[in-house]
Amino acid sequence: MGTYTKKEQQIFQGVLQLIQQGVDLHTVKVQDIATAAGIGKGTLYEYFSSKEEIITKTLSYLYLQEIEFFEHIIQEQKHFDDVIRLVIEHVAHSPLPAARTFHAVFIAYPPKASIHQQLSELYYTRFIHAAMALTALGRQDGVIAETCTDEYCLFVIRAASFNLISSQLCGSPDAQQQEHFIKLFHNAFMA
Repeated sequence: MGTYTKKEQQIFQGVLQLIQQGVDLHTVKVQDIATAAGIGKGTLYEYFSSKEEIITKTLSYLYLQEIEFFEHIIQEQKHFDDVIRLVIEHVAHSPLPAARTFHAVFIAYPPKASIHQQLSELYYTRFIHAAMALTALGRQDGVIAETCTDEYCLFVIRAASFNLISSQLCGSPDAQQQEHFIKLFHNAFMA
């Protein structure tokens, strides 16, 4: 995965494990992260200078995985509905619902710290590009009406993304719910 070392990824997985367990990241100690990652506290400081940096980089790692997945399936799939189905399946079967919720909140309400703002802007820009590629695919397939503006399509895709991530908290959607989600998508675009 990208520019992260195996040890950094191990640390990120430790943070994600803590998130999955419901640990409050504001009160978590560096020692808790080191223990969850299966490494010593000193080793952790060889890679990161603070708890805030560890959490920020973990969020970056998590979001990078998601955006790369989204970009990849848009490039690989030839039909709009196939992309939507794969995204639904991916989110529905994620082992980290709490982490996905946390990253959804991070994207919706980024902290004011400049590093958080830079990460948010970088990944939001990539999300916009991927959403516009999905919009082009939807127009090509006749799913998105020509009367739908790019701004409206982006709004629908963002809203659907947050809805899908949030719905995972209620359990993984079954096949019928997944098809219903796709129909809602179609209805939103056939303005």
